[in-house]
Amino acid sequence: MTLLIANIAINSGVISILPSFIAQPLFYNGQLIALFHSSQCNEGRITSSPMNIYACVNERSALNSKVRAFITFLEQAMHSA
Repeated sequence: MTLLIANIAINSGVISILPSFIAQPLFYNGQLIALFHSSQCNEGRITSSPMNIYACVNERSALNSKVRAFITFLEQAMHSA
């Protein structure tokens, strides 16, 4: 989905928020331009407001140990970021 948004931004000239690992190569090769001055950046990166991430499953039975472990990993990774 993110690559689709990047392609739309490149081909249609729309403004979008993209993860740095996708935006930086496009920025460096001239396909995207930065909209913020370096004074608005933190160590060269724009930071967005915190956002919620939800894990959705069809049925409670889908929450097996692997899915629960992945959700726990995401919670810890997002909390430390």
